[in-house]
Amino acid sequence: MNMSSATLYHFPFAGSLPAEIYPLPVPIPTDPSSTNLARTTISFETLTFTAEYKINALQLDDKTIYVGDEIRLIPIVTPSDLSNSAFLWTTSNASVVQIDSNSGDIIGLAKGSAQVTVKALDGSEVTGTAFITVEERNSRSLSIKGYETGKIYESITLSASYVQDSKEPETNITYIWSVKNITSGASTAVINTNPEYPGDDTEKIFSATQSGTYLVSLTVNSSNPVPITQEKTITVTNPLTSLSITGPTTVLIGGQIDLSASRNPTDADPATLRWRFVKSTDKNITDDTITNDHIATLTPSSDGSTAKLTAGDTAKEGLLIEVSFKDMTSTHEVNIVDALKGLRFKEQSITIEVGHTFPLTNILWAFPTSISIEQIKGNLSWVSDNSGIASVDNGTNIDSRGIVTGVKKGSTTITVTYTGSTGTTAEADITVKVVAPQNDDRY
Repeated sequence: MNMSSATLYHFPFAGSLPAEIYPLPVPIPTDPSSTNLARTTISFETLTFTAEYKINALQLDDKTIYVGDEIRLIPIVTPSDLSNSAFLWTTSNASVVQIDSNSGDIIGLAKGSAQVTVKALDGSEVTGTAFITVEERNSRSLSIKGYETGKIYESITLSASYVQDSKEPETNITYIWSVKNITSGASTAVINTNPEYPGDDTEKIFSATQSGTYLVSLTVNSSNPVPITQEKTITVTNPLTSLSITGPTTVLIGGQIDLSASRNPTDADPATLRWRFVKSTDKNITDDTITNDHIATLTPSSDGSTAKLTAGDTAKEGLLIEVSFKDMTSTHEVNIVDALKGLRFKEQSITIEVGHTFPLTNILWAFPTSISIEQIKGNLSWVSDNSGIASVDNGTNIDSRGIVTGVKKGSTTITVTYTGSTGTTAEADITVKVVAPQNDDRY
């Protein structure tokens, strides 16, 4: 047994109070006199004292890592001089975050989150927690958002979405836009700044002045040495907005008229139009009976831009013809009449020079006036009273019939005769005066 000793001084005293004990060294008292001091030496067992110093608090910061990342978690310890203490590490979801129970090293295994807990092993039972979020690593990508169809002159908003490689952040990012018409190759489209986002090269406005398929290209350059490019196809149309039918409103029995479909806009995209008879003002006429009863037939052109109406052998009023494209329609009313009432020239006479020509059909009227000369030209015959003065064409070319030519000075009468399919006839006369050419008196 280890023993220790100490020397004590005390004053003799009377009474029941204990003596004051002074461990050495002590000042030598001056009052009472030192002659009154007594010295006593005692022995006692040696005692060892150990101070316990424990952690008061642990703190962990929440973190976001990517799948495959490995990092070490370091807790903030209070007091700070106990940072090298031993800890126990645990995770609430080992399938998302793997952790080394001794070191605090974690590995992101899958997208998700887990709570990590650190516990002091110094007997204090102090713990700290943090939430670890694991995300999938972004690979580099570029996309163009916006409508894939539009009309000419229409503004189409385009937005670029660029995702950098999360492992290698980039700098000096620039966006280069371009567009080409892959239908015709013409430069009929532009990409301009979006006025709502001035200075933002990720926001643009596309517009085109011509129908076609356009290829928009976007290239991103940055500190990454490899540029990334994305393309977007936009189809631009110039659709038909309305239709109307132009042409005569009257046709003779057995005659023909040409009808035309007027498109709006006139430069609209090609569209095959459908022609047909529809319910007319005559309730007994339907699409079927018009043809079956030989009232009339319609013969459209290959693209439907025109149609030829051929009247049958029956007079009918109120034939309703329709031209349509999808849900767009227009109608035109035609009357089939049984006879021409008459012919008349707008002028009683004309004057032409020798060697000159003039088409008399230009000044010929039919009655009723709803019948055009164009539709009866094949039923007209022409004759001159004196072809030596003025001759008139009455050949097989229908379009040249009625052209009068001045032969020599003089005057003659030209007669035109209409003969209908039912035998109906009508005539008109005009006087043609032929004069010498100006400054020429050879005749």
